[in-house]
Amino acid sequence: MRGTVRASATVVFFTVTAGYSCRKVTGTSTGHPSNYFTPRAERTLGVSVPGRLQDVQLTRESIVTAAVAILDTYGLADMTMRRVATSLGVAPGALYWHIANKQQLIAAIAEEILTPVLAATAPRTAPELAGLLRESMLSRRDGAELVAAALSQPESETREVVEKQLAATLEGDADLRRVGAASLLHLVLGATALEQARAQHAADTGVEKPRDASGDFHRGVELMLAGLDTARA
Repeated sequence: MRGTVRASATVVFFTVTAGYSCRKVTGTSTGHPSNYFTPRAERTLGVSVPGRLQDVQLTRESIVTAAVAILDTYGLADMTMRRVATSLGVAPGALYWHIANKQQLIAAIAEEILTPVLAATAPRTAPELAGLLRESMLSRRDGAELVAAALSQPESETREVVEKQLAATLEGDADLRRVGAASLLHLVLGATALEQARAQHAADTGVEKPRDASGDFHRGVELMLAGLDTARA
């Protein structure tokens, strides 16, 4: 149950949250009441403001940060909007003021994961860029699976940027560079997703950890680039 009483510039929120008794909280009105975190969120973030919900508002950035923490801990399958909301101490509906659905959340996390790639300004070779893509995805649990899901979305701007960056490292006519960039991206996504799946399986079952796949990955990239050179000749 949530009620709102307005008096001058002050808003009084009455909030009942699962596991908490009714709590009267006062604060300056700066948006929808659901933008304020509950006591559970205060503890999660390690802050507490006596007499009111914490000053930090629910934002797209705070939602992505919470979702990434869940991704690293539980994996992509368990990274649901409801779980993200619970970790922040808000109702699931509060998230939709900032992120419309899980697909948008996945796309936002993919941008976060690929920041080293998207923010790169210095020219890179194809092997360097492919390696940076792999390293970025390996930095998060199920990173390759999540990025693949994001880039598969229609009109993915992130996919367009990455493919243009890869195409810029290749030689040949526009069509060859376009196909080559897409193929190289598919190689990186597939190889990294398989590498992460094997590592996670080993962690879950206690079997021997797979050997480092870096050498095979870079060799595979070299073979693909050699094939593109042959096609261009």
